[in-house]
Amino acid sequence: MPPLENDELISSWLNRTAGFYGLPLAALLRAAGDGRTPVLPAAVDFGTQQRALGALATMLGMNVAGLMARTIGATQPNAASTVAGTAGSRMTGPRLHYAACPHCLEQQRIERGVSWLCRAWVLASRTVCSIHHAPLVAVVPGSPAHPLWSEFYRPYQAAAVRPGRERQIPAALHSPLADRAIALLHKEMAVVQDVMLTEVAGQDGKSPSSWKGRAAIVRDLAWAFTRADHREPDRLVYEAFSSTVLDNPWHLRRRRRPGPVEFATLPLEERHLLLATATAMSGTSELRERICPPLGHWTSDLASLPQRLCEADRREWCMRRRAWPTAE
Repeated sequence: MPPLENDELISSWLNRTAGFYGLPLAALLRAAGDGRTPVLPAAVDFGTQQRALGALATMLGMNVAGLMARTIGATQPNAASTVAGTAGSRMTGPRLHYAACPHCLEQQRIERGVSWLCRAWVLASRTVCSIHHAPLVAVVPGSPAHPLWSEFYRPYQAAAVRPGRERQIPAALHSPLADRAIALLHKEMAVVQDVMLTEVAGQDGKSPSSWKGRAAIVRDLAWAFTRADHREPDRLVYEAFSSTVLDNPWHLRRRRRPGPVEFATLPLEERHLLLATATAMSGTSELRERICPPLGHWTSDLASLPQRLCEADRREWCMRRRAWPTAE
């Protein structure tokens, strides 16, 4: 039986264990259930189905307490608000938005002979790998498909539009300057997200002081983007500040929904776009020139943001902004 890696999700380890015995993950979870309530990978990872965890521990010859200590609820503070997904109901159970870094999976395979899903990849504020500075991709636990196939398929899926409608791709995306700007953006996003997650874990002292203010600004901008647009109630505030370099207008209209929404419940791609836009807006003039023109000091671009918030959200925004560093 393969060992459980230190940072591995339980569902990922169960998937590797099931593969060791030539079984799919669904068969192992089904054997741990009572025949009435399905055992979901997210419920195992959260630790909400303790009976199923006990059955799995017995089946695999493990201590149930040791298995419970590896759940998200035991290892991640404030898991309900920091993990990407929804709590669900008593009938459906929790739902997680699983993600992975394809480069990390290959590095794991080279160094350890196997690959696994890390707990850090299911955190809502983590959309870029802190090691490779590459965007995470959505995955399904137990799926035989490698996440790289998702990246390969994505451009073709995005290009599949209705007959007679041409896909509008910003010309800036084909520019080498835009490619360098995107690479710089991902690098800055990785650092900002590291700081945000370090503060959530109660390790604020380990964050670089020069990035703490930037992380607070990005976090609050992402919150504001999830609020309902007071001028256009059928959409989020994010749509008024979205960048055509990062987000396709046609896909943006397809995703349109009324607000407010909880950031942690959004799919990986949408969370990434919100954090990328917030990071670019608060970045250097070089980054802003390529990602979110027109130029100018970034605070001047936010002059219209309070006008798009309702009264309660406007008060919350003002409170959050007063906590920002004075030298913006």
